[in-house]
Amino acid sequence: MAWKFASATSAACFATLGVFSTAAYDRGAGELELLCARILGGALILGAFGLVRRAPLPSGRLLVLVLLLGCFQLGTTTGLLVGFNKAP
Repeated sequence: MAWKFASATSAACFATLGVFSTAAYDRGAGELELLCARILGGALILGAFGLVRRAPLPSGRLLVLVLLLGCFQLGTTTGLLVGFNKAP
């Protein structure tokens, strides 16, 4: 049941990204500000889930994989935000 809630929440956040990004751009925000807000917000939420569930921190190969996936996410999110900014 928790995974269904997490999936629905993730989908809702992704679906509203364009609306909130456009509103932020209209108020003078740039890609860096939006990227920092998105990454920090996600880290706070995931960190809270980890603390509640008392999940161990990744180590070894899993840590390397997590860092690589984080870099990939930064790249794709930057591209998405730049695209939102340049779209008519």
